[in-house]
Amino acid sequence: MRLLEYQAKELFKEFGIKTPPSISSKDIEKGRKDAKELGYPFVIKVQVPVGGRGKAGGIQKCSSDDEFELKYPQLLNMSIKGEKTRAILLEKMADIEKIANDLSSLTVLEAADLAKLLEEKWGVSASAPVAVAAAGGGDAAPAAEAKTEFNVMLSSIGEKKINVIKEVRAVTGLGLSIHYSSAQLNNLTIQAVFDVLQLN
Repeated sequence: MRLLEYQAKELFKEFGIKTPPSISSKDIEKGRKDAKELGYPFVIKVQVPVGGRGKAGGIQKCSSDDEFELKYPQLLNMSIKGEKTRAILLEKMADIEKIANDLSSLTVLEAADLAKLLEEKWGVSASAPVAVAAAGGGDAAPAAEAKTEFNVMLSSIGEKKINVIKEVRAVTGLGLSIHYSSAQLNNLTIQAVFDVLQLN
């Protein structure tokens, strides 16, 4: 028995196997209702009993009504390897931008907890040391009497801290090192860590 993807996923659901939310249809009117029910973004998938749908253009991302009205009819009328489309499957996509924003707002401590959880869940190691430092300086050796190192102490971590460091560096042309206590580091967001690393 050759099952189409949507048929296989219906069987999975019956047996309690989790799959991404999806709805199948065979005409655009039902497809429009399904799109509203599912919500954007989703993937429009041609249902044919052959492989190679992705390379043939039979799987398309859809993020708006305009995209839906353009892509659904095209895919519904598509043939792949001599097989006409039997149905269309709309499958919910993860909101990548929201995930990126959520991850950027994690503190370093929360990100470490997430990494541990994923290591346990996937059985892999995600160890990647985060070095929060920026070093610089020119090739030429400074004059002996010139001071080449300065301690710039910023008492709190705020939105403007990185900008202040960048401005000091731009004005003086000196390399800077940034040091955080463990308590401060744990409260840094991932975005802040990336900002620090960009100072290199």
